[in-house]
Amino acid sequence: MTILESFKEAEIRQIERKYALLTHTSSDPNPDFTCKSIYGIVPLNQTKMAERIIAALLNYISSANLEPGCKLPSEKELGEILQVGNQSLRQVLMILQTLGLVQSQHGAGWFVKKFDPTSSLQILSPVFEKFGGNNIFQILDTRLTIEPQIACLAAEHISGKGLAELSQAMQQLHILGTRIQEMQEYDEDYINYGRCDQMFHNILAQECKNNILAMLNAILSKTFDTVRFRIFIVRIEEPLHQHQAIYNAVSRHDSRAAEEAMRLHIEDTRQLFRNHRHLLQ
Repeated sequence: MTILESFKEAEIRQIERKYALLTHTSSDPNPDFTCKSIYGIVPLNQTKMAERIIAALLNYISSANLEPGCKLPSEKELGEILQVGNQSLRQVLMILQTLGLVQSQHGAGWFVKKFDPTSSLQILSPVFEKFGGNNIFQILDTRLTIEPQIACLAAEHISGKGLAELSQAMQQLHILGTRIQEMQEYDEDYINYGRCDQMFHNILAQECKNNILAMLNAILSKTFDTVRFRIFIVRIEEPLHQHQAIYNAVSRHDSRAAEEAMRLHIEDTRQLFRNHRHLLQ
């Protein structure tokens, strides 16, 4: 047998093996063998498959220039475009809906949604709190790293709309703070005060024009919010003054003053929890 004949015979065997891979069924005794011997890999598990479909779908949305509000093709058409099954596609769409990237409208189909990291990624907060091995001091240390920079950038880039929203949040903090100081007890006003506090920080994150910082803030802010109420101390006056100092600096577009005011605010909060560490047990 010549070298050329040997090469052709080997090529035919390779083609036959690839055909066997394509026609492999679940009843075969060793379904991974052919895939391993030809490609050196095993078939993707369900998690890896979902990750790959997510990447393909996001790439399709981007390549097709589908803006928020645009309708996606039907699930059948989308499955044909991405070459995936209906069940796998539906799982991926549900994941992306949870992350705030797409939205299902009953009877109308799937639509692209505007991604807002300050709200979409808050769903990860319980994961970080319960399974991330984090404690409130790690959260505050991280906030101390990123939030002064958020305040600095927000002072530089905040829009008129953002400043109006920040002003409204500040006014609500004053109204609710005054009521809480008068009552000196935990009630609905205190819960609403916490929500306004969180909103204040989220507005700054949105207006800093840095999506990475905004995403980190979204996760940390919600995680911290679920822990803060473990310390039953009514403490309003100092934080209120600190928020006012941050607002004043941002409204003047004084980035350095905003950064310093935020740093002092987070340091003061961290010290409060350190002083009452025993209440976190």
